[in-house]
Amino acid sequence: MKTFNQHKIRFGLGLFLLYSAFSPFDLRTSALSADSVETKTWNGKWTNKKYGTSGKIVCKASPQGDTWEAKFTGVALGEPFAYGATVKATMKGAKQVLKGVSNVDGATYTWTGYISGGKFVGKYKASNGFRGTFSMRESK
Repeated sequence: MKTFNQHKIRFGLGLFLLYSAFSPFDLRTSALSADSVETKTWNGKWTNKKYGTSGKIVCKASPQGDTWEAKFTGVALGEPFAYGATVKATMKGAKQVLKGVSNVDGATYTWTGYISGGKFVGKYKASNGFRGTFSMRESK
């Protein structure tokens, strides 16, 4: 007859094996497996051609096939900004071509860009008349 402790050990071992089979965490390497979502980060500068202003911008994106979820943060006219964007991505040759639409402070921003060789470069146009560019490098 099995003791209560033996049942607890078998139950715990069973839960551990079940979790291991479905978890994105790879116990052999102590890192997330390839099935998990990787977040990439780019840092750089944006410019607003309407007003001749510029500032720092950071993009953190989770590439997931042809749709990415991205968050842009930075500083504009001394004030911090942050907004999210759903990004459509397609490959054209060696470039990852990206398009997105975001709402920032009541204005709709449409932007296009590409990623190649660790650089993320693009341009934007907003419903409030703002237009400009951004250029970032991938952080490792």
